[in-house]
Amino acid sequence: MIKQSIYILSLIALVITTLIVSAGCSEKQKVDEVETTTPANNQENSVIAVVSPEEAGLLPEEKAQPAPEWVMPDLQEKEIFSSEFLGKVVILDFWDTWCPPCRKEIPGFVELQDKYSDKGLVVIGAAFGREGGDKVRAFAKKYKINYPTTFATPKVMQMFGGIQSIPTTFIIDRKGLVRGMHVGYVKKEVFEKEILALL
Repeated sequence: MIKQSIYILSLIALVITTLIVSAGCSEKQKVDEVETTTPANNQENSVIAVVSPEEAGLLPEEKAQPAPEWVMPDLQEKEIFSSEFLGKVVILDFWDTWCPPCRKEIPGFVELQDKYSDKGLVVIGAAFGREGGDKVRAFAKKYKINYPTTFATPKVMQMFGGIQSIPTTFIIDRKGLVRGMHVGYVKKEVFEKEILALL
């Protein structure tokens, strides 16, 4: 219990610090239109070198904390459990349809899921759904989201330290340890470097 409290407080401190220096969306932010490209239109063919987790900027295993166990409804309202993804490298992305940096990251996640799912990666989108479930479902269809998409619940957001700004993204290793966290837009290549260090 004490270890979990320390973990939650550490996550909260990390989130607050990151919020000060990063550019994510918050409830008060004015929403501007941002062009979202689909993977088919994004012709980057960069090669990412495989490095150690520490070289990729991730926490060493001995310093990482277990990710909270969660349950969230998917787009068809079926419950999805975190335990379903044990043994996989997970990118858990808290996002929403109205958030320009979130929308900008989606095509990269689609590409990563397509490229590395057979090697043990799973991207999980946890949408806030502020504009309603139908809007999230339409967005997922339009942008061909090929990974599990859920609706983030207040309980799950609190379990991850209280999500104050989006996108907020966690990198979780095969043992269920949180090895990294990002608040704000992050390029696909950064995520790719991190997951390759864990796959």
